[in-house]
Amino acid sequence: MFNLAELKAKKESLKSCETIVRPMPVVCDGTQEFGDQWLCGERLEEAVEADEVTEALAHQLAGLLRPASGVDAGCCGGGAATDGAAESTGSPRLVIYTGAGVSTSTGIGDYRGPKGVWTNLAEGIIPDETCDYSAARPSYTHMAIKKLVDVGLCAGVTSTNLDGLHMKSGLSPMENLAELHGNMFCERCVRCSAEAFRAFPIQRTPKRFTGRYCDCGGCFMDSGIDFGQMLPFRHLGLAEKQAKSQTLSLVLGTSLRVQPSCDLPLANDATLTIVNKQETPHDSRSTIRSFAACDDFMLALMTALGLEVDEPPLVVEGPGSLTATALKKRTKELTQLMRANMHMHADAEATNRVAVGEAVADVWVEVATEDGRVYYHNTETDETAWERPAPTSNAAAAPCLSALDSEGLQLPEGWSAHEDPATGVTFFYCAAKSRVDFVHPHFGAMYEESQYEDEPAAVAAERPAPSFLAELVAASA
Repeated sequence: MFNLAELKAKKESLKSCETIVRPMPVVCDGTQEFGDQWLCGERLEEAVEADEVTEALAHQLAGLLRPASGVDAGCCGGGAATDGAAESTGSPRLVIYTGAGVSTSTGIGDYRGPKGVWTNLAEGIIPDETCDYSAARPSYTHMAIKKLVDVGLCAGVTSTNLDGLHMKSGLSPMENLAELHGNMFCERCVRCSAEAFRAFPIQRTPKRFTGRYCDCGGCFMDSGIDFGQMLPFRHLGLAEKQAKSQTLSLVLGTSLRVQPSCDLPLANDATLTIVNKQETPHDSRSTIRSFAACDDFMLALMTALGLEVDEPPLVVEGPGSLTATALKKRTKELTQLMRANMHMHADAEATNRVAVGEAVADVWVEVATEDGRVYYHNTETDETAWERPAPTSNAAAAPCLSALDSEGLQLPEGWSAHEDPATGVTFFYCAAKSRVDFVHPHFGAMYEESQYEDEPAAVAAERPAPSFLAELVAASA
């Protein structure tokens, strides 16, 4: 039994924990050079456009979108027009290019705006990180673009956004959507470039690998693209194919300053329409130039075309259906489930030992405090309770979360892989730490912070490197 001195010693050995709530904005000196570098020294002002000007420009674009025969294809409500039909009726071939400005109305920040990520950094302000981007719903602009694709007035969409909102609106990546800078719900194989779209947002790890493997044997990594990285060839190829056949291009919410995506709207001498609150390098080449918010312009355009835009889906099925917030809550639930499973199996083992006549020690030990109060301590899991917990000897006490086949997963000692029965997502569990994570422990931040945090430095230095690291080094040699 523990006495007071032992309890005090145990308390002093625990690590302190402090919760810090950061009010926004957070000022942080030293970020200015990064913000200025990404802004290329430019600070762009946003223009204000009158509503009547926006409506007039939208009606002008609507006139360009209608077939030369005078028939309003959008108002007919028909299905998507084929390329041959578009050519026979003289219809323009429209390709839409979107940037961060189409998502700002959903709560996701842009980069160069007055409160953009890079602008904040250039002013020494840490951007607001309280928004769960993975929970955002498509904006009016996203749903309007989907309607234009459905009725055959738009041949394809090229986006530089990572938020996955075009996919949530109903567009299909690599069919009518090219995502040049990745998708937060997509991971890509480093060997064959195959893509896997997940229900949950892909967590970026220090090494970029997610810990999951492609059928070809290659490692998956998040699909986000940083400065200096190569664009995904398949998406870039689709974007270039669409650009070569376009006769009309519509740019929405991008300042057209990042290559090569900024030059695609100019391909094939297309008639250019730009909708962006800030100036762009290609304004002089545009036929229609609006400084309105994307939602305002698209509302005027869809009104002029006589098209009714669908509401964004309340519930997303398949890729993008799980948010980062939901996964964080699920982590706590799974931790409790795994503990319950451990207790259930321990009780079942104890029952079997009793059945064969073995003596079984009670894992719950009665402990008394100095003032005479009694509580119970579990000698196996180090848990405490004011009342002796009832034994959970039947399987109904907790769902069975049996371990998956871990062959080839290169899991550290003490870790196991399981499938969440509620979401179908594979997660990893460390019994010694009572820790659940959706990222492979070798690749996640917890590789150093959790798995070996209590290990002496000398022991850690002698530990051999995981075999998969040697494989990666050999493959890259």
